[in-house]
Parts: sequence; C-alpha cells; structure tokens
Amino acid sequence: MHNNIIILLATHNGESYISAQLNSILEQTNTSWKLLIHDDNSTDNTVDIIKQYQKQYSSKIQFIDDDISFGNASDNFNFLLGYIDTEYIMFCDQDDVWKKDKIDKTLQKMKEVEKEGKQAVLIHTDLVVVDESLQVLNNSFWDYQNLNPKNSNFSHFVIQNNITGCSVMINKKLAKLALPIPKETIMHDWWLGLVASKFGKIAYLNEPTILYRQHLANDTGAKRFDIRFLAQNAKKTYKNRKQMFDKYIIQAKKFLEVYQNQLDEETIKMLKDFSNIKSNSWWNRFMILKKYKLFKQDFWRNIGFLFSV
Repeated sequence: MHNNIIILLATHNGESYISAQLNSILEQTNTSWKLLIHDDNSTDNTVDIIKQYQKQYSSKIQFIDDDISFGNASDNFNFLLGYIDTEYIMFCDQDDVWKKDKIDKTLQKMKEVEKEGKQAVLIHTDLVVVDESLQVLNNSFWDYQNLNPKNSNFSHFVIQNNITGCSVMINKKLAKLALPIPKETIMHDWWLGLVASKFGKIAYLNEPTILYRQHLANDTGAKRFDIRFLAQNAKKTYKNRKQMFDKYIIQAKKFLEVYQNQLDEETIKMLKDFSNIKSNSWWNRFMILKKYKLFKQDFWRNIGFLFSV
C-alpha cells in the first residue's frame, strides 16, 4: 500500500465498539490516510462490520481477510507492519474514539520535529480516559497513570515504557530502523520507543487526541496510579515480578543483538551488564542499575522494581 499516512488497526472480538472507532477515523479533518485492518480470528460480528465499512469506503479501508491468528494485539500489529511502505504510520485500537483533529495535530508535530533534520521520529500524545460509555474518568492519561512524557532517554526505555501505542505516529525512517519487530519484544510500541530513543527522537503532543475507552475486555488498560493501585500492585507475587524483570532482560539482549554494530561502546557495555545482571549479587545488581540510571520514573514504581531485582 502506498499512501501518505497508513493507519494500522488490529482487531479481535470488537463488535461492541468497532463502529464508533471507524466512524471517528472517517470523520478526521485530515483525509490523506488509508486504514489497513487485520482481524485476529474474531468469533463475534467484528469481521462482518469491517466488511460493511470496507464495501462502503473501499478507497479508504483495506481489510486483510485471512485465517491467520496470533492471540495478541502486538503480534497482529507486527503482521500489519510487514504490509506497508509509506511516509507515516499510525496505530489504532478497536475500542477507542479519535478526536477529529488527531491526525492533523500529530502530523503537524511530526513535521516540526522533522524540520530539525532527517532522523527517525516517534510522536505520541496524551489521552482522555473514559469508561465504556465514553464518560470521562480523567482528562489526562498521563496524570491518571503518573507518567512523564519528558522521559525519553534510552536507559529509561530499557526498563519502562511511557508510550501508548494507539497514540503513536512514526515516520518511514524509524520504521526502516525498527522493523521487523522481534518476537522477544514486550510490546510493539515499547520496541519503537527503544529504537527512537537510541537512534532518533521521541516527541510528544501535550494534549489528548483519543478517548481511551476502558472496559472489561481491554487487551491492555489504564489503572489510576493511586493508593489503591499501589496496594493491588503490592499483592503481585515475587514470581510475577521476576517474570516481568526477565522480560526486560530478554528485550535488552535482543536489542543488543540486532543493533550491536550501530551502538556506541558505552551503550553496548550497559546492555551487556544489564543482560547478565542476574549472575551478580543483589548489591552488585543494584550498583549496575545505579551506574546506568536504569530506574523507573517514581519512588513507588522503583520499590516494586527493586524488589523484583
């Protein structure tokens, strides 16, 4: 597919909300886009709804109709990424609603950053957190989750992702650097953030462009970062925390494997030390994290993180 902007939509059992999302894309003030959809073996009416829209808007919507199933949204997006060659790529969830100027404002920010030089660029935005009926829970996802979009350095992304995939636009240069996204990646947006933070630039639009719908069937969802969240998070077993920490290590190892020939010596040393961190005593593990500033954003997240270490 060749178009200025390609929007990728990965669906699975989304019949309840897919029409609202598709309508919000069709109502965008910017019309220089095409929508590419792949369904992950839905058992409800999602595919029928998509086909109805494709028939009505055949010049704007393309549906890859096959029986391929992945079982998760990240692999579905990775599959879609293999189909495209375009200047800009956006990612879309099946259950949100886009504000009418989302594409225009994100593209404007992209163009501003690209004026600084030819580089790989990722733009992301804030979101309005809403319930299943689109009633506002919080006007800022970043505030809701206590996330700071200013944290865009590579060491931060090794252990924490503050990018929400459905808000993202990337340019062709970043796509060429980051693809194909390895299986070892925790999430596709996390990998894109790692690559952009190391080889390009991450910039953000300090306003929400999406109504981020929260419901029982969310693949990933938003939880308010407060006392209740901390109490529930504290109940996570050591095994669960250890598994997540292991995923950080696996992803870091893969990044080193893929990009070693393009990395400076200091970054290579950091990734090697972090990849082998479990062979050290607890104190030496802590010193490795301290040396390379491999910490999460806030005190309470770091308490849980150090516990997993």
